[in-house]
Amino acid sequence: MVNYQTMLNGRDSRWRDYDLFIDPGAYSMFAPPENGGQGLAEYPESTELYLQAIGTLQPAKYAWRDYVCEDDVRKFHDWSVHEQQQRTLEAHIECAELHDILDISAEPVAVVQGWEPEDYQRHAELLRDHDLVTERVGIGTMCGRDDVEVCEEIVAAVREVLPDVELHAFGLDKRCYDSEFIIGEITSTDSLAYCYRYQRPAGWTRWEYIFKLYLDHRAAWDDAVGGTEYQSRENRDRGQSSLEGFA
Repeated sequence: MVNYQTMLNGRDSRWRDYDLFIDPGAYSMFAPPENGGQGLAEYPESTELYLQAIGTLQPAKYAWRDYVCEDDVRKFHDWSVHEQQQRTLEAHIECAELHDILDISAEPVAVVQGWEPEDYQRHAELLRDHDLVTERVGIGTMCGRDDVEVCEEIVAAVREVLPDVELHAFGLDKRCYDSEFIIGEITSTDSLAYCYRYQRPAGWTRWEYIFKLYLDHRAAWDDAVGGTEYQSRENRDRGQSSLEGFA
């Protein structure tokens, strides 16, 4: 997965040979500056430009634009969960229309937003009722949640409404990989590794440390699901272990 901010920063060329899943980068745009975001009140470019970029890059998957519900974002902007869910709905409607108009081949991923489990259930129902459910659906605002039980409740709330879709958990904490329920319900997750650039130890470049944390996260995921590429933390170097093309 690559944050759309990577492209806006002119650093996307190093990723183009990979099977990409592009995320619109909502948190990094809307989060307060003290938490590593830009503190914006809206995306800096139109939804049409975002979709045009997706058409040009031709990733395997891309997430429709959403509006995150992290508490720091809502407090900074004085937004409510309901407002963020409604904005996400409206953005999804526009994305779905443009996806067809622009004849985009990448697979779209709708995103369910919320804060409490009942919020997610309500928003999943809203997307379902507007015919905006995609083959794989993302669960947003999971970043930084270290309460595994709450994460289980959120996944269960979405699954109750959408029993047949694949689920992607954005920025899921590695502690959740110990949950048999979560591992049994989700198809994919991402490392949110870019957030760690603000706390890298001395002697590491930003990309080196991001890459290290990505490998750690990927190893933990494959341990949890029984993947064959890394199989264990000790054997992760059998997989992708070079910084070539990234630095």
